[in-house]
Amino acid sequence: MAGLAGLRRLYLLPHFVAALELYARLGVETDASARTIRKAYHAKALASHPDKAAAPQQAAAEQTFKALAEAYEVLSVRAMR
Repeated sequence: MAGLAGLRRLYLLPHFVAALELYARLGVETDASARTIRKAYHAKALASHPDKAAAPQQAAAEQTFKALAEAYEVLSVRAMR
C-alpha cells in the first residue's frame, strides 16, 4: 500500500508544481484572497499589455499577457485553485 501512495504522490507532483507556477506568474502567495489575485492580475496585465510595448518587445509582451490571463483564469475560480 505504501508503494501505491508513493506512486500517487509522483503522479500529483507535476500538477502541484504547475499550480504553484500559476501563483508565481501573478506574484501572489498560495493563500492569497480573490481580491489580491484580481489586483495582482490587473497590475501585471496593465504593465505587460502588448499594445503598450515597443515594437520589438510586442511578441514577448503578448506571450506574457497570455500567460497572466491563463493564470488568472484558473486562480479566479475558487474551485479550481
